[in-house]
Amino acid sequence: QNDLRFLLYLDPSQRLGALVLAEHSSGRLNPSTLSAVIAASRLLSAAGSGSGSGSSPAASSRPHPITVLVAGDDAGAVASAAEEAAGAVAGVLSSSAAASASDPSSSAAAASSKILTAVHPRLGHGLAEGLAQLVADLLRHEEAEEEMEVEVVEGGSGGNSSPFAAVAAPGSTFGRNVLPRAAALASRDMVSDVIAVNDTVSGSFTRPCYAGAALETVEYRDGGARFFTARPSAFPVAAVDSSSSTSSPPLPIEALSPSEIEASVPPTATPSSSIWLEDSGGGGSESERPDLGSARVVVSGGRALADAEGFASLARLADAFGPGVAAVG
Repeated sequence: QNDLRFLLYLDPSQRLGALVLAEHSSGRLNPSTLSAVIAASRLLSAAGSGSGSGSSPAASSRPHPITVLVAGDDAGAVASAAEEAAGAVAGVLSSSAAASASDPSSSAAAASSKILTAVHPRLGHGLAEGLAQLVADLLRHEEAEEEMEVEVVEGGSGGNSSPFAAVAAPGSTFGRNVLPRAAALASRDMVSDVIAVNDTVSGSFTRPCYAGAALETVEYRDGGARFFTARPSAFPVAAVDSSSSTSSPPLPIEALSPSEIEASVPPTATPSSSIWLEDSGGGGSESERPDLGSARVVVSGGRALADAEGFASLARLADAFGPGVAAVG
């Protein structure tokens, strides 16, 4: 009863982990996920380096682990996308480590990162309701570890944890649908369509406004998690190829248990059976086209095409580039 106890609060600079929500379809990882990984990695490196944050040398040398969440209701598709992510994300982080020789934590980030899978019927179709609940709950779990009751020991650190410094998603329809809801559940603001992470001020982003007519700088000034979506074209990556990860070992894959998911996502959160109609694309060539925001080529046309039949010629031209290359605008 006489033990002296206190609550240990981690300095914001100690928040060195990031959660990235993966976008995938038919067992394939969307390349825009890797763009979000790059953006999150840059943010963590800027925060850990002490730029404008006053973080300690010990904090800057700690790894910046990336946790990539791959969620869905199809176990086979999630497993396939997770395996692809394990190799692709490892390659991206290894390349980042090689390019950031001045940051001693970059190489450790690749070694400490992981892929987290969540398979449950309540997470089907990539609907925002269930996924947002899961993301917010994962963040709350980490935040609970941040505020720990520990016994005072002279010379002791009192404990150690790595709460998420950032929660990121691709700046696609998928990311713009899920992340605002997750941020609201976590009582956080979010920054959308980020095109640059500024290393001069910790937690500072650049994003377009007024339909791209101007750029604004947005800065988080508290120690909470930064929620943001990253524009894929602003953080380019090579084409996703799991075979390219031979130079670096794939990231470990961990799975959330059904009970953990059910504790986070109540049945009422995802009434998918009553609101879901069908998948667009129907397995045809349209489903093989990339997302408009991450496409290498965009084939577009307007008034001169006259009608639907004329516009269909754009689709044929886009498909002529091959699968996954051109989108129709």
